[in-house]
Amino acid sequence: MYLVLTVIITLPLGYLLYKLTTSEISDENPDEKYEWVVGFYVCGEGFDDGIVDEDISDTIGLSSDRISFQYLVDYDGFGNTQFFSSSNYTRKQQNISFFMPYDSTELDMGSKEVLNGFTTYLTNISAEQYCLVIWGHGKGYEGVCFDGDSKLTTSEINSSLIGKGIDILVFDACEMVCAEVLYDLLGTCDLVVGTEKDLPDRGLDYSGGFTRFLRDEEHSPVPLGKNIIGATRDYYATNPSTYSLQLSMVDMDRYQDFIRMFISQNEYIYTSLPPTFESGSRFDLGLFLVDNGYSDLCSELNRSVKQNLILPSSEGVDVQGVMGISILSPEVDNREDISLLDRVQMISRDN
Repeated sequence: MYLVLTVIITLPLGYLLYKLTTSEISDENPDEKYEWVVGFYVCGEGFDDGIVDEDISDTIGLSSDRISFQYLVDYDGFGNTQFFSSSNYTRKQQNISFFMPYDSTELDMGSKEVLNGFTTYLTNISAEQYCLVIWGHGKGYEGVCFDGDSKLTTSEINSSLIGKGIDILVFDACEMVCAEVLYDLLGTCDLVVGTEKDLPDRGLDYSGGFTRFLRDEEHSPVPLGKNIIGATRDYYATNPSTYSLQLSMVDMDRYQDFIRMFISQNEYIYTSLPPTFESGSRFDLGLFLVDNGYSDLCSELNRSVKQNLILPSSEGVDVQGVMGISILSPEVDNREDISLLDRVQMISRDN
């Protein structure tokens, strides 16, 4: 009899303890449904802590019953990874074991397991729409969120996001709106916001972007992207950078139509290549298509870019005429195999 009572009492308790240590548990009210859940995945390795905290402070006072902000932030150095939400202008610390099989003070932000765990946690919070911000150093197809010897590749981002219903993916990182990255991210989200080149020093402006968005009557993904892009331009218009600014918002369904046409061409013959951006390894894809007479493809490319904003700089790389998506130059030596460019030939008429 006592054994039976012990089992009856301990089973529910054991189940509760198990649930409290799994990734499915959130500190959010399970009966509450937000309009938006916004996740910041911040790899701060190599950045000053003040830059990281400045971006966090942009949104930490904006949480409400309509929008939930969740932050996974790894500061530069070791032993300083933090997971928190925002409430009443303060950080509400949370336990990393909510989405990982253990608690920790240091996570590898270049690990797909960490990204997958965090995005699973986000999308388990009940909401109508989801936004994910990936913040860190970016090098296009080479990866993003470099953490020691680790980095997130586009295939790892794909596997971490596929099927989770991300509405808008924002890259606060250099060179991530490029043909190769977008190709690998097909099917993971509806919209991608970011830059085809290097970003100016402070990155994107979330304070103005989200504040304007929350004041708007329409709270769908396209206005969110446009507000972030517009607020960022306004910031650099009054706080000039030595880098020119270029920001894009890409409709991924439209981009899929474009990329099918691009790959089916099989061979591209060119007389000249556009100037490369700061990295020296990629240039604007639209300029390449225009300069070499591929007008139909250029029109299809334009349809996929819902927003293309530029802010020239007297010292930065010229961005006049760029169309919003870059591509790796075929003249780059010792590159890794690129899934998109390996499908077509780039042949100079000078050869």
